Amino acid sequence: MVKKFITLLIFIVFIWLIWSYSGRNTPIPLPKSYISVISEINPADSLNQNILGIQPFMEVSDYFNQNAFQEKVRQYLVSANYKGFLKEENSLIVYPENIGTWLILLGEKHEIMGNKTFETAKSFLMYSNIFDFMLGYFKTGKDRDKKASAIFRMKAKAMLHTYQSTFSTLAKETKTHIVAGSIVLPGPKVVEGQIYIELNAPLYNCSFVFGPDGKIVGDPILKSILTAGEKEMLTAGDPGAIPVFDLPIGKTAVLIGDDSWNLSSSQQLSDADVIISPSFFDPEYSRLTGIDTNSENDFEFMDTTLLAKSEQLTNFAQQEYYPETAIFFEVYLHGDLWDFYSEGLPTVRYKGKKLPLIPAGLGGVWALNL
Repeated sequence: MVKKFITLLIFIVFIWLIWSYSGRNTPIPLPKSYISVISEINPADSLNQNILGIQPFMEVSDYFNQNAFQEKVRQYLVSANYKGFLKEENSLIVYPENIGTWLILLGEKHEIMGNKTFETAKSFLMYSNIFDFMLGYFKTGKDRDKKASAIFRMKAKAMLHTYQSTFSTLAKETKTHIVAGSIVLPGPKVVEGQIYIELNAPLYNCSFVFGPDGKIVGDPILKSILTAGEKEMLTAGDPGAIPVFDLPIGKTAVLIGDDSWNLSSSQQLSDADVIISPSFFDPEYSRLTGIDTNSENDFEFMDTTLLAKSEQLTNFAQQEYYPETAIFFEVYLHGDLWDFYSEGLPTVRYKGKKLPLIPAGLGGVWALNL
């Protein structure tokens, strides 16, 4: 009886191995930029510095391997360079929140493109990597969404390698500073210009600034205002520890997503020349009503009928909280990523005024000259 059970178990594992490893290296479509807008927000005249806001339109297939991801991200810089927007040492390039988060798909079965929701995609990832998933599960700690937490932990090393390699390479190629959107990583820290992680540490939605030499500038930027979904597995950063970077365009602060709505940050950023906000707005997941009186870094969420459009968010947003002299630049991730979608439109405020810009239905690049 024992022999039969062991034989059956070996047979099941063998069949699982065949299924699990099939379809991971089949050809994928070449990345498409979907760029519909490349424009200057204001005339360059004699100005020799700028901020480039990138709105990439990302697809599931862009995340299956490093080459596909890097090529997709690079396409927007190629288009910007063709227009003469890239200024060595004097450009700050900004990618949106969560651009690196979907690198959990690295090396995965391409069948996952057929999943309709992120919930079914998570289950697919779990069953096709069951042994790695179990190892990740033991590291989830107190995270409430243990399935998602385990997936991000089992993929963390591969995600970090591709994310760091991609943006380091592009920063060196363009000789610019890059705010590399954001990515979910456990215990991120920076040592001598390189990102390191601790697999047993809490997960954070984090961003990094890459310098022209390809190394990280300063410390990680940790998101402190989490959406309801993020709270299921992420840990909030300290809202009182917002890093400000000395860049060629001036003192620059980076606030991830809803962090730019945090009233307490206005006092810390009173000396900032530039405020950058890589963002992701999904109206099904992010309903902002205001700050919870019980926690200065916790937001309440509301029904879709009240704050469904990004223009309403813009009118309700940050402009009253920061110095009029500060430049505010916000960009959003767009894409076809299961049931996630973003209605966010780029926002630019310069000398106290919101500047008009041409919206992009899919991918876009905007240059603000300084």
